[in-house]
Amino acid sequence: MATPRTHLFDTALLDRHAAVSRGMRVLDLGFHDHAGAVWAASRGADVVALRPSIDLATGVETIARDRGAKLEARLATSIGDDDEGSFDVVQLIAPFYLGNGPVRSAFQMAARALRSNGTLWFQAHRRHGAETFAKIACESFTDVTQVDIGTAQVRLYRATGPHPPVRPTSGEGAIIAGGTDHTVTVRSTTVTLRLGEGVFGARGIDPATTYLLDRAEVPDDASVLDLGCGSGAIGIVLAAESRRRRVVMSDVSKAAVDLASANAARNGITRLRVLLSDGVEGLAHDRFDVILSNLPAHRGHVEDPALAARLITGCARHLVPSGVAWFVVNRARGIEIEASRAFRMVEVVDQNGRYKVVRCATPRGTRASRP
Repeated sequence: MATPRTHLFDTALLDRHAAVSRGMRVLDLGFHDHAGAVWAASRGADVVALRPSIDLATGVETIARDRGAKLEARLATSIGDDDEGSFDVVQLIAPFYLGNGPVRSAFQMAARALRSNGTLWFQAHRRHGAETFAKIACESFTDVTQVDIGTAQVRLYRATGPHPPVRPTSGEGAIIAGGTDHTVTVRSTTVTLRLGEGVFGARGIDPATTYLLDRAEVPDDASVLDLGCGSGAIGIVLAAESRRRRVVMSDVSKAAVDLASANAARNGITRLRVLLSDGVEGLAHDRFDVILSNLPAHRGHVEDPALAARLITGCARHLVPSGVAWFVVNRARGIEIEASRAFRMVEVVDQNGRYKVVRCATPRGTRASRP
C-alpha cells in the first residue's frame, strides 16, 4: 500500500515550475487529491475540478471554500464537447491504482482539453509507474519532460504539444477503459456483467461478492438495497433470481452507477433503480427489508477504516424494524464491535480462509424480533 505522499500533489513543485496565474483556465484531474485544484484556485485561476464520485466533488469544493478560494467541481468522468481545446493548463495525478487503461484515458482527455499551446503538469511516483506513465503521455503529447523531483520521490512532468483529440471509444466515460464480460452464477441464476477499469472489480467478479450472495438469505418478495454496487453483481443477481423483489443499487461513483445501469439493461432487468449516493445519503426516507454490502476497506487508493463503520450505521437507519443487513469483509477485519453499536443482533454466520459474512438484525431503537 502506498503512503499518502506518493499520490498527493507536491505543491512546492507546482510553485517552482507551473506558471499558473489569475484568469488562466485550469482543468484539475487530481482524482482523490484536492491540493492541486485548491492551489491553482488560490492563485486566481478559473479551475474546473473533475471528480468521479460525489464525496470527492463536494470535498474539493468545501476545502477550497474554507481557504477562501473558488472553483467549479464537476461530478463527471470526462470533459464535455464545449470544453475541448479550451484550457490553458491541465493538472493530473496519474491514477496508478486504477490501472493503465484509465491512466491512458486521463492523458487523452488532458490532450483534448488543452489549447494547442497549453501545458499538462502531471505527477507520478518512482515506485508507482512514473516511467510507464511518462511513456503513455508520449502517446498524446509531442514533448514530455521530467522537470523536478519532490518529497518522497514524487516526479513532476511537463507535457506540451497535445496531439489531435482521441475520443473515448466507450459510452461509459473517459475514465472507464476497456471492458470484459464475466458471468456470475448463484444457485440456478446466471447473469452476464460487463466490467471496466475504473470500477471496483475490473478484472473479475470479486470472490467476496459471490461468497456473500451464496450465504445471504433474501426472501423472494423482499425490498433490497445493494450498497456500494460497483458493476452491479449483487443487485442484478438478486433481481434476476426473483422478479418479485424490489431492488435498489447505489454507489458513490458515477462510473459505477453508469456501468451498473448498463449491466441491468444488458440482463433485461427493468424493475430496478440505480442511484448515485454517498453512502446512504441519497436514499431519502427509503427503508428496506434486506441490505447487502461488500464493505470497502479503502476510499479510492487510501485505507479508510472509518468508512465501513459509517456505512454500517447508515444501513441501520434504512432498514425496516424487522430488516437484516448482510456484510462481507476480509476475515481479519473486526467490524463486529462497530456493528453492535448500530444493531442489537450481530453474528458471523460463515467464514472461510479469506472472508467472513456478518449478519446484523434489529437496528437499535427498534423492538423487532429476529425473523
